Amino acid sequence: RQRQMCIRDSYKPIEDELVGKVFFTVQVGAFKSDTIPDDLTYLFIELDSIVEINDANWTYLTVGEFDNINEARFYLELVKDVGVKDAFVTAFNYNRKVDLRQAEAFLEEQQRMYEKQKERSKKSNKKRK
Repeated sequence: RQRQMCIRDSYKPIEDELVGKVFFTVQVGAFKSDTIPDDLTYLFIELDSIVEINDANWTYLTVGEFDNINEARFYLELVKDVGVKDAFVTAFNYNRKVDLRQAEAFLEEQQRMYEKQKERSKKSNKKRK
């Protein structure tokens, strides 16, 4: 059973704590209207698997979903190579856009906790033998 955790950076208000799923993606567009603006429709021809992520105010057009920022940065270069020059890497906690540094810190802390738990489990199994 995986434990959910919160990490709060001192520069972020408490309501911006991260809990659960955090991922990186490449943002190729964003808009506030109910329909996709004409200047963004070409993206659907250029790119496969565009995902629309909606929050209270914005609809974000993204491609890819990655567990670490390096994979997202690699994919960003591929997206730029097909002509989407203003694309960039962003992070989401479920459907909420979050600060990249906060997302990286959260995932690093999750990894550290996982490694500690794995080490405790190994020690516990050795004691039983």
